[in-house]
Amino acid sequence: MDALVYRPAHVHANLLGFVSMMIFGVAYHVMPRFTGCPLWSPKLAWLHLIVANLGLTLMVAGWLARPTTFVIGSALLATGAVTSTVGAWMFVVNIWRTITPASGPIAPKISILTRIQTIRPREAQNEGS
Repeated sequence: MDALVYRPAHVHANLLGFVSMMIFGVAYHVMPRFTGCPLWSPKLAWLHLIVANLGLTLMVAGWLARPTTFVIGSALLATGAVTSTVGAWMFVVNIWRTITPASGPIAPKISILTRIQTIRPREAQNEGS
């Protein structure tokens, strides 16, 4: 059997396992600092980490099993893809709710751009003291 049949497993492990997780981690770290608001749901971020890694594991297992047991491999691959997609949507919802101000009569009507524009460098803050 040619080793190239395992290339999709390697590609998915790299893209979902490293690149996507790096993007998720940086966004979870940076976005609350840019907006000045805490992360909307740290529990959802933790659940996202678990679900995304479970989806990654299932997808890689599916790609590895597919050349020898096509039906089982395809089922694992499909389940992993759906699980990874659910995890990505958890990330989108969490970041979206973090950067979007709360709605309601007492919520401030400030957008993320206004928040970013009002952040002053530390030097300017220190000069005023």
